[in-house]
Amino acid sequence: MKVKTSITLSDSLLPEIDRCAGEVNRSEFIENAVIHYISELKRQERDQNDLRILNQNNWQNLEHFDYQNF
Repeated sequence: MKVKTSITLSDSLLPEIDRCAGEVNRSEFIENAVIHYISELKRQERDQNDLRILNQNNWQNLEHFDYQNF
């Protein structure tokens, strides 16, 4: 289901949207751009969370090395 909405864009952005959209209408182009952007934000969030977990696990592993004699 689609919902009609109104957004305000910079006047310099509209010609760029039209140029890049080609045969796709503006609404579809903007919707696809927002979907892509949200997907990228979610990926970055997952990556940051994964990195946090890896760093936490690595730190815990390093603590074990303190007790070992080499």
